[in-house]
Amino acid sequence: MSKTAKGGSKKELKIRRAKRADALQIAVLAGQLGYPATTPEMRKRLLGIKPASLHAVFVADAPEDGVIGWVHVSKQPLLEVEIRAEVNGLVVAEGQRGLGAGARLLAAAELAGVPRSLVPSSVPALDLYIASVRPTLRCTPAAAESMAYLLDPPGMDEDTAEIWQDVRDAAIAVLPRWARQMYGYDAPPPLTPGRRTEIRQSLGVLDAMFLGQPGVLEARQRITLRMRGARRT
Repeated sequence: MSKTAKGGSKKELKIRRAKRADALQIAVLAGQLGYPATTPEMRKRLLGIKPASLHAVFVADAPEDGVIGWVHVSKQPLLEVEIRAEVNGLVVAEGQRGLGAGARLLAAAELAGVPRSLVPSSVPALDLYIASVRPTLRCTPAAAESMAYLLDPPGMDEDTAEIWQDVRDAAIAVLPRWARQMYGYDAPPPLTPGRRTEIRQSLGVLDAMFLGQPGVLEARQRITLRMRGARRT
């Protein structure tokens, strides 16, 4: 077993399968990730993650602090490939990040069948992942319908529709060429400095509008916490 150091002392870190008794600490860590849950709720979820042949939850167990991290891995049989394994959740406790627990958990996930390349840790790594899955990507009727709805939502008043046009132009402009071709969108005109300013202003107006809707601020805070947790693992 490897050792991690904290505050000048060394302690052994054990990676093992999660148990029902770990539900409390797993729930606490899920809360740090932005997904609060009670111990009974987490215990029920642990029992519901099955079959064991397709799911695995590993925890990082430190002698002094107990469970300081967890990772949930799942496998899925597909038609385009024999089987695909993915990391569905990964978190390391605040104050324990940067000590190697996240890397150890990812190593366990890799042993369970998840290629490390499926857990992008940088923009270049994400680009490589997108390139690897591009041959399997398709513009299904459902995807085309969803995109059409998002880019041109029905029922908007005239002022909101004008603002949304700026959002639509920006969304299409940042799509890679292959994605625009897949969905059948024409290449947008170049974004001039003036047009960029207009889009930023429209985004600011929409941001203020949506922030006042029930639950939006809380959801944004949870997303922010999750992003911070992912950067620190």
